[in-house]
Amino acid sequence: MYAAAGRYMKKSEGFVRKWVKRYNETKNVDDLPERGTRRSTTKKDDKAIIKIFEKNPGCSLRRAKNLLLKKGIDVSLNIIRQRLLDSEYG
Repeated sequence: MYAAAGRYMKKSEGFVRKWVKRYNETKNVDDLPERGTRRSTTKKDDKAIIKIFEKNPGCSLRRAKNLLLKKGIDVSLNIIRQRLLDSEYG
């Protein structure tokens, strides 16, 4: 049954099984709201990132990364940049 439906839709059997299972569980096939990437930092980490730039307005991303490492927070430069963009500093 799943294989025939998959051939008809030009999708894999696993794809069809996943969506049938989702429908049977939720009676809905919409994407679930919790989908997407998970944040790699906590709210506490985010506050620490912002605090560095509040105290040192001209701080570079690399210097901020080193200061965060001293506090035990290991994040990438891209994460620091993204948190700044998400805040009022972006």
